[in-house]
Amino acid sequence: MRTIRNYISRFLCLSLVLWATMGQAAPRKYPNTGTIELEKLYHVNKDKDKILRDLGYSEAMLPDSFPAFVKFWEAHGWPKAELLDLYLFECGWNDAVVATDTYIQFGIYIRPNFVLQSRAWIIAPDGWYRVRYGCMTALGRYSGKHAQVYSDRSGANPGCTPGTAIEIDHAGWSKRQPDRVCLNATAWGKDYGVIGGLAYTEGIIIENFRLVGNKSQAGNFTGLSTGVTLNEPGENSVIAFCMSTDFPGAGYTIFNGTPFVVETCSAFNNKGPGFDFLGSNGLCNVRINTPSGDDNEGDLICIRPKDAQSVGGGTFTITNEKSESRTVRQRPIRIEGKMGDLNLCIDGMTANFDGPPCDYLIGGNWTGTQFEINARGIDLRSNTQALAKSSTATLTGGKPYSGNSFVWNDEGLAFKSRANMSLSGTVTPPTGTWTCPPTWSACVNGTQTRTCAHTDGSTRTESQSCTVTPPPSGNTISTAGWEVKASATNFGGRELPAYAIDGKPETVWSSGQRQDAVDAWIQFDAKTEQTFKSATFNAGWVNDFARAPQVYVGASSTPIAGITATITGTSTMMITFPAPVKGRYFRLTAKKKTGASNWFTVGEATFYKP
Repeated sequence: MRTIRNYISRFLCLSLVLWATMGQAAPRKYPNTGTIELEKLYHVNKDKDKILRDLGYSEAMLPDSFPAFVKFWEAHGWPKAELLDLYLFECGWNDAVVATDTYIQFGIYIRPNFVLQSRAWIIAPDGWYRVRYGCMTALGRYSGKHAQVYSDRSGANPGCTPGTAIEIDHAGWSKRQPDRVCLNATAWGKDYGVIGGLAYTEGIIIENFRLVGNKSQAGNFTGLSTGVTLNEPGENSVIAFCMSTDFPGAGYTIFNGTPFVVETCSAFNNKGPGFDFLGSNGLCNVRINTPSGDDNEGDLICIRPKDAQSVGGGTFTITNEKSESRTVRQRPIRIEGKMGDLNLCIDGMTANFDGPPCDYLIGGNWTGTQFEINARGIDLRSNTQALAKSSTATLTGGKPYSGNSFVWNDEGLAFKSRANMSLSGTVTPPTGTWTCPPTWSACVNGTQTRTCAHTDGSTRTESQSCTVTPPPSGNTISTAGWEVKASATNFGGRELPAYAIDGKPETVWSSGQRQDAVDAWIQFDAKTEQTFKSATFNAGWVNDFARAPQVYVGASSTPIAGITATITGTSTMMITFPAPVKGRYFRLTAKKKTGASNWFTVGEATFYKP
């Protein structure tokens, strides 16, 4: 009897080991507290820094092991088998984020663009982990154990200090993720003019991670690669006690901040800035407490517009900055491009230059007519050439190895703590004149642009709202009695095809399908032959218009090919035929197009005769 009990005991122990190694056979259950420890729920640990395939997972096991992430993946139209080439760490992390989303729930996606609103607290274990897709973040809290991991995954230093490191695996990076980011905001780069879109990543907390970019292994990759992307973090948002090192881009990439805190983080040996602050409206409110780092080729802190059409700026308060240059020149604070209202307050800075000399501590090639730089206690070194610089003026002087303070604003140098400080050049750039062409570009997605030239040789792009002008209303074809069919209907049949011609723009037909997954279409049966000169399609939801549109008009309800048409506009789309065309059926198709994740919707379609 004892022998039988021993066999049973060994069998149970072996079963538990296999279950912990291979993943659960039963459907995944999530804690209802919102707190998920990856080690407890997904059995992630430092000895499992491997892809799922090498850990023995099969495609059949994925829905039970990572049900929410699998549904997220399949909703994009991506092959489920590709998940086997991702690491256990990122699959567990992303499954936890999707499963705890307060709006989506278990991969049932009804908000455009897959922007998540998870408020979970994800806790990562000790260990060094690689990623090929990255770990998504939303509105929650994301905690590692410590930023200082003094070993690597080789185990060369088994007695290392505990901590959590996340490393980019460039060689096996997933083609489904264009950005190579360890911790990626799901709201990153999204267009918020959509119903249900998320305008801010509010209340996000990221803490205690070491983020590793492997820039030497990036090869010819030229896209975004950074430790963290934060999209408009605001209202109780903070990144704290992290280290970001060796990225092909910036250590941290942060768009706006309303307000946002960086607390005691460091950046080392990144090809871009250590901390890259991108702005679009000059309204940022960011506090950076005790930032530090060495040899970042793009300087330690960079403040700049996100693109040529934006202005940077806002209020930045930087305290106790430590900037070291050993083999690469690293300026402590660089400001680039057009600034709006810039208020920069620096309270304490140590800048040490063992290697190349530094041409300035604060500033750069920036322009702006409303600004103030308030600096206190700047400890410069003897091989520093200037305290501050703009595109038109330079502040020199100061006492090396001692605190230096000044206030420099759009009226000049208002205060200086040292008699030898002097301001040269013009504080505000010359006004000059702009020459703009009289005509604008074609109306695209409700906007048209033109490029203006300045007397100083610079250019700027202006934009204005526009609408596609339809033909006279007297040429409208009546749609009474028409029948409308479509490839699919969204939300359990609540967005019906007939809503596209019911005369009510507020009622919408929706394909219910992502355009990168299927060709979505809507077809109108006029019952008798009609002569079409043009048509307009108003998207039911902003940005959910037909990508790569194709038009068919003919006598058959089964189209063989499209016909030639001029298509302008997007959210308000105008379709014009070179010569009138005849047919009973009119079909508009959104052809497959990689990267288009919006649905295809029609609020109202109108047809015109010659």
